[in-house]
Amino acid sequence: MGQPFYLGNVYAKRDWGYAPDFIEGMYLMLQQETPEDFVLATGETHTIKEFVDECLKHIDEKGTRFEWKKDAVSYTHLTLPTIYSV
Repeated sequence: MGQPFYLGNVYAKRDWGYAPDFIEGMYLMLQQETPEDFVLATGETHTIKEFVDECLKHIDEKGTRFEWKKDAVSYTHLTLPTIYSV
């Protein structure tokens, strides 16, 4: 595939929501008359690896072959501290 790319913990889970939906949610929060606490989330989490695998499906259609052990390098210093548990 070429140069490896560098990732932190590929097993970290994230909520990969659709940005325009989150923006609409933020806008609607600002329209409230009184301040309240809100949580914007899809309620579904996926690992970084799942996200990358999904992206690679589209690249692989063009004839590029990706191999996790050869093409990706995981560095612990790129890992974010745990701020919440999923």
